[in-house]
Amino acid sequence: MVNPFLWYFQEYLKALSEAQRRMGELQDLNSQLQEPASAARKESLQAEQVSIENRLQHVCDGLVAKIGELEEADRKWINYYNSIELFSLWLDDREAALNKVHRGSDSPDQQLAQVQVCQVCNT
Repeated sequence: MVNPFLWYFQEYLKALSEAQRRMGELQDLNSQLQEPASAARKESLQAEQVSIENRLQHVCDGLVAKIGELEEADRKWINYYNSIELFSLWLDDREAALNKVHRGSDSPDQQLAQVQVCQVCNT
């Protein structure tokens, strides 16, 4: 069972990875713009670049943490569904054993003894 939100966040992480790649292109462009710029403009361009990098890193870090939480939740749901499936199989088996006793032509005392034997053997 795949969590659809996990897929969504993984796709979003891919987009952020692409944004980080494009950040490199932005850094190159920023460097080209800084060459002929005045000292004040250079400082402004550098500050803007650092701000964008920090925001992008913050989003990436938060997303990676969220994906980890979703993966853990997904593992817990898988474990839960597996446990439910095992319980369902166990319950079906017990029901079949009890139905066999119920449909039998034995006396009520014999049926009770069979049920008690089933309880002892299957606990």
